[in-house]
Amino acid sequence: GTARPAASDVDVQRCLDSYLQPEALAGDCQYHCSNCNKKCDAVREMVCSRNPPIFNIQLARYVFDKETFSKRKLSDRVLLPRTLLLPSLGSDVTYLLCAVQNHLGTTPHGGHYVAEVMDWTTGVWWECNDESVTRMPDGPSASYDPDGDGGEDGGAGVRGSSDAYNLFYVERGYLARQVRASLEGDAASLYGGVLADIDSRRDERYEAERDSRRKSTEVARRTDY
Repeated sequence: GTARPAASDVDVQRCLDSYLQPEALAGDCQYHCSNCNKKCDAVREMVCSRNPPIFNIQLARYVFDKETFSKRKLSDRVLLPRTLLLPSLGSDVTYLLCAVQNHLGTTPHGGHYVAEVMDWTTGVWWECNDESVTRMPDGPSASYDPDGDGGEDGGAGVRGSSDAYNLFYVERGYLARQVRASLEGDAASLYGGVLADIDSRRDERYEAERDSRRKSTEVARRTDY
């Protein structure tokens, strides 16, 4: 969908931004500086020194319940942006959503897994449910385009997924290079296949003509006798 999520929706981009938010270490949480040999105010921050080609995000769907002393599944709805901005040392790097793994069920001890994957070369999404593979014209239902024109009020309303838990984002430049290499490889393969077919047909025609000449020669010799 192209509609933007409502402000109350849980969003992967917002979760990532919150996770990477600089943390002030002050008061009882002061940092012990080895140079000063004392506790000092400091800021702790996580940034990517190198941008991974594939960025895997696993949502914490399964938590330990202290009351029941067992694991349980969280069914909070989470929206999946088609593009994700990952802060780095230089500037934000854009990643594209390419695969979603879903767990269908209410308990972490059982259920069914369904994958939603995008064909890198065509951009077409497919749902893989055991042996059943179905085309998804609009992609994952819980996904949306952050740069779409659906407005700030959520538009028609893109509902978050309560089953998505394993997300795969691919860096835009890396994806473009892989697609280009794949297409060029396919073209080369196709071209090579055409040439091989021409060579094969030519060899078959040559063999047929040689056999025909040999038979004609044999017939001519018998006629002479």
